[in-house]
Amino acid sequence: MADGIEGKVVDRYSDVWFISPGLHVAHAKIVDLGAKAGERSEYHVEVIHFLTPESSKSTHLLLGAARFRAARRGSDQIYA
Repeated sequence: MADGIEGKVVDRYSDVWFISPGLHVAHAKIVDLGAKAGERSEYHVEVIHFLTPESSKSTHLLLGAARFRAARRGSDQIYA
């Protein structure tokens, strides 16, 4: 993750839900334990897996992921 937390001490939390036999949803939160006041301390990642049959012997696995990043002050760019 190229967000400036490489090599830092962090806590990581993960939640996983099996919504149905073909739908798996996961959420991860990473907390930078060394963040100073006013610095970003939380990073979130959402993951989704869809499984759907193609034939009697094969399956399609569709993946999706998103990282939620706050806009930087003084910038008009928002990353998702």
